[in-house]
Amino acid sequence: MAVARDRHGGRTGARESVLSPCLGTASTMSTSAGSRVEVVLFDVVETLFSLEAVGARLTAAGAGDVALELWFTRFLRDGFALAASGTYKPFREVAANSLTSVLRASGIEPNERLVAHILAALSELEPYPDARPALEYLFDRGVRAMTLTNGA
Repeated sequence: MAVARDRHGGRTGARESVLSPCLGTASTMSTSAGSRVEVVLFDVVETLFSLEAVGARLTAAGAGDVALELWFTRFLRDGFALAASGTYKPFREVAANSLTSVLRASGIEPNERLVAHILAALSELEPYPDARPALEYLFDRGVRAMTLTNGA
């Protein structure tokens, strides 16, 4: 099984094609060991879909250029910590709590309306330009594509 992953390497903004590490020949896809690739797993956020819409709302709120990276990092950290401790919190609650802390750190006093407005951008995420061609590439070769994410 080949796994296509988010390859930000420190989230520099540089992004490779989602299939860069697992492209095969024109008619088949195979691993370096020669076995046929049957399934490719993708992360969703920042691999198939950009958080640019969330970043735009953070910037418009006056949170600054690094707010998106800070929020997403804290959001992931908090989600991983909850999962590791066996504790469940709804996606929206974890996202709102981490966003509230980032807004405060940016000198903005958060309120429910502002937090809801920024998080509403999560339902408006646009796919990266290479997402559809990558999925079509897999489909044309009979390779199943699946997503795994820590979001909901």
